[in-house]
Amino acid sequence: MEKNNSLVKAINKNVRTSPRKLALVCNFIKGKKADIALRDLEFTRKKIAKDVVKQLNPLFQTQKIIINLILIICLLKRLMLENHLL
Repeated sequence: MEKNNSLVKAINKNVRTSPRKLALVCNFIKGKKADIALRDLEFTRKKIAKDVVKQLNPLFQTQKIIINLILIICLLKRLMLENHLL
């Protein structure tokens, strides 16, 4: 089974909080999978976590769509090989 090491990067230059407070939240979710990171941000007490979720949500949705498309392509290739269509 292949591991999908996708890197997601978001840049927001207009955050109204201190860098230290933002760094606490970002380091808390760094390296986690998308669904686990969103779950952890939902239940954290930091106010800035809501802004981080707003910023990362579209990126994670795009990543999920790409992964689903790759899986569909792999399944189609397997079906075509099994039916000798290639």
